[in-house]
Amino acid sequence: MLELLFLHIPKTGGSSLYEMAKAVYGPDGARWYSRKMYLEAVESGCDFCDMLGDDVKSLHGHFHFHELKKTIEIHKPKIVTFFRDPVQRVISQYKWWNHNVTKNPDHAVRDRMDETFEVYITRSETQNKITRFFGDCRFEDLFFWGFLESFNDDVAELAKRLGWPEMDGIHEKNSAEYRKVPLEIDERTLKRVRRLNRRDYKIYNKAKRLKEEL
Repeated sequence: MLELLFLHIPKTGGSSLYEMAKAVYGPDGARWYSRKMYLEAVESGCDFCDMLGDDVKSLHGHFHFHELKKTIEIHKPKIVTFFRDPVQRVISQYKWWNHNVTKNPDHAVRDRMDETFEVYITRSETQNKITRFFGDCRFEDLFFWGFLESFNDDVAELAKRLGWPEMDGIHEKNSAEYRKVPLEIDERTLKRVRRLNRRDYKIYNKAKRLKEEL
């Protein structure tokens, strides 16, 4: 029976949380789906909820909240997510995307490998991803939410609430290589990113405010 559901908004530390869950539940007890893997599973005609199996205790992936409502209704898992300042999330997403496009000669959008950050942010699929993944989720639906900016402290609090052992240094993952790539962004462009992702800021700011009130 599924116990935990980690709603993984891209570039918010979700892969690190998955590594923690594997340390607790083992590789068979923690299951992770990329966005592509999830969509392929659904398009195959399978019932995603039935695919999980009884051995899966912790589910992680780039899901939109509304896509998992049947799973949530049946299993009633504790739902956890992490947020990140929307501008910093977009910057990190661009670096990760550009790294993959550049390093992978078979990438589907290899022809965009020289795309600048200024062009990238204008594409609709790069905007307001927090809003799309969080969807109609309510904060009262969540067992816990944290922030990448305070990741270590929030993870420690989450682990304590779940009865997990302390685990240090997990959020180093494999992102160090692309994170170190310099990216010069002027203030005008930063303001544009904020404007293009204003719906994400509404959710992010509400998450911060509610967290402070707890």
